[in-house]
Amino acid sequence: MLALIENPDQMSKLRANPELVPALVEETLRYVNPSQGTWRIATRDTKLGDAEIPRGANVMVRLASASRDPQVFDDPDSFDITRRNAHAHFAFGRGIHVCVGSTLARREIKVCFEEMLRRMDDVRIVRDANPSYEPNMITRKLLSLEIEFKRR
Repeated sequence: MLALIENPDQMSKLRANPELVPALVEETLRYVNPSQGTWRIATRDTKLGDAEIPRGANVMVRLASASRDPQVFDDPDSFDITRRNAHAHFAFGRGIHVCVGSTLARREIKVCFEEMLRRMDDVRIVRDANPSYEPNMITRKLLSLEIEFKRR
């Protein structure tokens, strides 16, 4: 919701095209990426860029950074609900480490946005309210988001 409030052009696109909700879900997961990072143990000696990573080393994988990789996403720091490859994000991990709840989470987010669009107009942050995040290296979580809106 915060990303839509901060990007009113995207809210307008969504209102004009409610069938973009699934794309909104993927772009929101890519842009906000609630899972900022995770820890892994290197299974073999490897090199990443100029860094040597020995077998057995603890490595923090920055999933949020991967979801904003400019080699994968055009203009990665912009919020664009029509982004064609938004689904390539790492919000739920990948491969054998993919979140088992990712399908349910996507469905919940989709239903939530569909209902908010159906019920709310003129959504905005309460004057003088400052959205803030919990300081955490692993997850990105808003502590509060005070909004105002008109009922549809």
